[in-house]
Amino acid sequence: MNSFAVSLIVVNYNGEVFLKKLLEMIRSQTFEDFEVVFVDDGSNDKSLEIVQKYMGCLKIQVLKLEHKGVGFARQKGVENAKGKYVMFLDADDYILPKFIETYYTAIEKELSDVLFLSVLKGATFRTAHVVEIPSKIGTTCISQALLTGEMSGWLFQTISDRRVWENNSLFGQINYAEDLFALLQIASEGYDFKIATECNPQYFYRHNPNSLTEKTSWENINSMIEAAEYARKFNFKDNRRKLYHLLSKKMLLNALGQSLVSGDSVTVGMTKKKLLSKRNIESFSWIDIIRIKLGLYAVRNRMGSFLSLN
Repeated sequence: MNSFAVSLIVVNYNGEVFLKKLLEMIRSQTFEDFEVVFVDDGSNDKSLEIVQKYMGCLKIQVLKLEHKGVGFARQKGVENAKGKYVMFLDADDYILPKFIETYYTAIEKELSDVLFLSVLKGATFRTAHVVEIPSKIGTTCISQALLTGEMSGWLFQTISDRRVWENNSLFGQINYAEDLFALLQIASEGYDFKIATECNPQYFYRHNPNSLTEKTSWENINSMIEAAEYARKFNFKDNRRKLYHLLSKKMLLNALGQSLVSGDSVTVGMTKKKLLSKRNIESFSWIDIIRIKLGLYAVRNRMGSFLSLN
């Protein structure tokens, strides 16, 4: 039984600097029948103290976890959600007052299992641009568009029926592109995906240079490599194996690009070793292998045109 129309899942890790503004934006929503599932991923700052101050004016579930990553935290959020529909919100992004109302109204109209909506992206509102979803993409082609990068795999641009997540445990298995893999898994299960084409963007994805896709530490680069390996070995049910292998290659090259950006010879060396290991080398042509060994992708990276999932 659903206790709310919408469960808004917010994952936080040491985000105290963003939380007051975020909670005020949630408090300003025009839609009222929703709960906030606030999942704290082992923060050691004052995040929980800030959230406690809003318990009286917002319907908030607080889940306190050990730090295991955003994927695992989202999984716990979904498991504890009590709404008919599930929406996702990153703690460092912004939402407009009609965010929940717009998403809820759209999915009630479309009657789909998962609905995609356009969002804004940028460093500031002034520089933000609309990330459009190509209208030519049909329902049956959305998973292919996600695989090829024609569509972004961001959960915050979706609203979904809670039941689609009941048997989806992919969140906690990887720490890079976990949103994308979760959506691909749902698509492969045969759920109905649709695109809302007549809604103005209500979500502002604030480009964060400190995000996982931007950091160049070995831990983050290795997460990209593990995600690439996961793409190749997972038994998805939509028979697009070739596209999954291409996605894997893209992730591996993105990891190489991040290592080259780091400028750290040890990190570059470890990345090349992993890419050229028996487990991953099958993803590359002999020309790719030569380029990886010589670091020839560095020029493309400096020009800002390197393959990226961000």
